[in-house]
Amino acid sequence: MAMSRRCDGKTDREQKNISDQWDERWPTEFLPTLNNLVAEANRQRYANSSKASELYLRANALGHIAHYPALNTPLRYSIYETQIAAFLNGTSFWQDPFIEVLVPHTHRVDGEGSTIPVFYRSAPRNFSRPLGVIVRMTGVDGFRPDQPGQVATATYNAGYASIVVEIPGTGASPALPLDPESPDRLWSSIIDWIEEQPEVDSSNIVFWGVSTGGYYGLRVAYTHATRIKGAVAQGAWSHCAVNKTWLDIADVGEYPTILSKTLAWKFRYNSTEQLYRDAQNRFSLVDGGIVNMTSGPLLIVNGMEDTIFPIEDSMVMLEYGTPKTARWVRGAHHSGEPVASTVIFPWLKALTGR
Repeated sequence: MAMSRRCDGKTDREQKNISDQWDERWPTEFLPTLNNLVAEANRQRYANSSKASELYLRANALGHIAHYPALNTPLRYSIYETQIAAFLNGTSFWQDPFIEVLVPHTHRVDGEGSTIPVFYRSAPRNFSRPLGVIVRMTGVDGFRPDQPGQVATATYNAGYASIVVEIPGTGASPALPLDPESPDRLWSSIIDWIEEQPEVDSSNIVFWGVSTGGYYGLRVAYTHATRIKGAVAQGAWSHCAVNKTWLDIADVGEYPTILSKTLAWKFRYNSTEQLYRDAQNRFSLVDGGIVNMTSGPLLIVNGMEDTIFPIEDSMVMLEYGTPKTARWVRGAHHSGEPVASTVIFPWLKALTGR
């Protein structure tokens, strides 16, 4: 199943000059290998569960590459659905596996879906119930099955239940992409559902957003300050990261493709020009006055050399309202890893008492 190489050392994809992830030949090129991985995993499922799990999770990882960076065509969305199935099959062999739950979107408005698809995982049985719960908010191009395995394992081993949910405009999120308040309704519905789960401590809910999801980590700390224990915003944007001045820099930075194009799709703008004209005015937490509200406990972490979202978008949050906890990682890029996790998990433990 290895990617074939020609005598000149180039892969088939390189030989065909497929280097633009927005090119529809990009997902097509990965389909045979993806389908072969899933087929072999299905054959191994009852004969060798360990091998089957490995193959399903390899298919999951390849699915992410194949539909990257956006589900903007039927083919890419179909690959995403294959990836979801591969992830759930691959983790089904784990103790306390991830399961998919359709959470009722009780706070929806017209135009929004009736359910919120989430992944849910309990904690080891040796941890006392009810459990604290971490709600992981995904990014602009990484969806529910794309969560880092080491983070899922660390959260599990620390004794938290996990919920993974996609942000508006990505994955299978039912939220209206262009409505700044649609995430607020999304989190209200999820918190309502958590409060109905007997094994979860609804007084110990922490939201954790990474990258574009970090924006929602910031926002939820204000909008739901009385309903959650706290929030983590890792690699976040808040204000000027969606204007043309910054995106001209980001489009040639560490992001693997054109960030402005990915963000335009996420919000469902018809063009990057629309994004430049409208997004900051519509979504800025500063211009929109969110920063003047009272926030709950909030940890903000990022690398100081981030070229996807400017460190200033994290720093500006400290200029307003309730004091926050922050850590800028010198020399690190987007999201501040690997140092960031060594900051986040102790903060979570101190906050939740677990």
